[in-house]
Amino acid sequence: MSAPEREVMDQLQAFQDYKAISDKLGIWCRCADTRDMEPMSDVFAEDVEWDFGGGTVDHGLSAVINRITAHVGVATNCGQRHIHLANLRVDVTGDLAESEAYFFAASAGLGRYEGQALLQWGNYLDSWERRPQGWRIVKRNYSNRFEVGPMEIVYGSAPAEMWQEGDARRSDR
Repeated sequence: MSAPEREVMDQLQAFQDYKAISDKLGIWCRCADTRDMEPMSDVFAEDVEWDFGGGTVDHGLSAVINRITAHVGVATNCGQRHIHLANLRVDVTGDLAESEAYFFAASAGLGRYEGQALLQWGNYLDSWERRPQGWRIVKRNYSNRFEVGPMEIVYGSAPAEMWQEGDARRSDR
């Protein structure tokens, strides 16, 4: 293969990797928005480490799914949700990648929070590995930069012990 052909092949691979990772982030948003956690294994490695900030870290996909379900599942204060991603950056080196995306999440309140919404802005910093089944997030650093509205819409229905002592999202009731 000539050098120009190799360059084109490398560029094509870079585009395919970017698209695959971008598509997986879209799957994550749909999982959280629809509360369908089954496709999470298409995005996250079973041994994922998710750092929620504030000292709260989950190890393993089942722990992450349990936390998310406790906050936005059907038995919570959280109604309709929409997560939007922007400013996506993806850097790939062989079978490893890092991505960063800004998010905006809107969560409608239920029950005593009916008619209210929690708006959150932050970013995901993800470490990826190319595995036999495709790209998977192996580590996520979640940073919530700004919130407007009652935090109880998302954090008020989960057990307080799910959050590290001193984490502002811990809702002791």
